[in-house]
Amino acid sequence: KQLTPSRKDGAHELPFWENVRYAKRHGLELMTDEARRKHTDHLKYLTKFAVEEGYLDADPFAGYKLPLARQKFSQQAEKKRHPFSGEELEAILARVVEDYHPASIDRWAPLLATYQGARREEIGQMMIDDVIQIDGEWVMKITDEGDDQKVKNRDSLRNLPFHPAVIEGGFIDFVLERKRLV
Repeated sequence: KQLTPSRKDGAHELPFWENVRYAKRHGLELMTDEARRKHTDHLKYLTKFAVEEGYLDADPFAGYKLPLARQKFSQQAEKKRHPFSGEELEAILARVVEDYHPASIDRWAPLLATYQGARREEIGQMMIDDVIQIDGEWVMKITDEGDDQKVKNRDSLRNLPFHPAVIEGGFIDFVLERKRLV
């Protein structure tokens, strides 16, 4: 908890206890719990890999959980989300449509994520049979029926009507062509 985060002044390159003394002496900001968790997780992944590859006999981090100070959400510094502006979003989507082939997920995933109001995991697991018509309207069926499909909770099971921009962009034609090839 007394280490400094990475800094341009090189304090993070000092040996452990020198870093701690340097931080105290200069009144530096200390590493956040989130940064400590990230670094600890990296060490855990590395030592697990080392055991699997035979470099270590036992994993020194097996079962270790970093003790973090519990805070109420109301007391935590608010992390500001910075959504794209309308202009930025238009530029991104124009680039996607311009640069990626209509048969590529690189084209459809950003468009679906923008217009469908679905989680990226829901979009990523969508199958051809999840694009259906109900009462003449094309919808995206979000389901956990397939072996590799899951949803966050029961209320996540739903049918989302396709946004007109997705339909106008040719997504339904793309799906129908895929269905024809299968």
